Amino acid sequence: MNEARVELSIVIPAYNEARRIGVTLETLSDHLQAHHEDLGTVEVIVVVARGHDRTADLARNAADEFETLRVLDAGTPAGKGRDVRLGMRAAVGRYRLFMDADARAVAVADGRRCATRRRGAGGWSSAKA
Repeated sequence: MNEARVELSIVIPAYNEARRIGVTLETLSDHLQAHHEDLGTVEVIVVVARGHDRTADLARNAADEFETLRVLDAGTPAGKGRDVRLGMRAAVGRYRLFMDADARAVAVADGRRCATRRRGAGGWSSAKA
């Protein structure tokens, strides 16, 4: 993991999301790179319940696009809530959020409200995008 303090952890629960996870991670990577100065160090945690597709492999293949991307094996499927909790417990960021593997949260963050760190300010605030 990067030695810099992690400001934001993004947890993505993913069960049988092979059709979507690649596009979601690509979109997220583009967004994080475009806003790196505002966001600081970000870790992405994809929590994969064992399904019937290649979600975990596809997520691992995207690792080079991020400062920190971890793929956690959640084991036997037991629900999205359990997977979000696993990711939040593993997260080390000062701030934490989760988003769905279909990237709906990215669209909401871009179009309505997003967490940003203002230059010169010590904390995060909710700001209109």
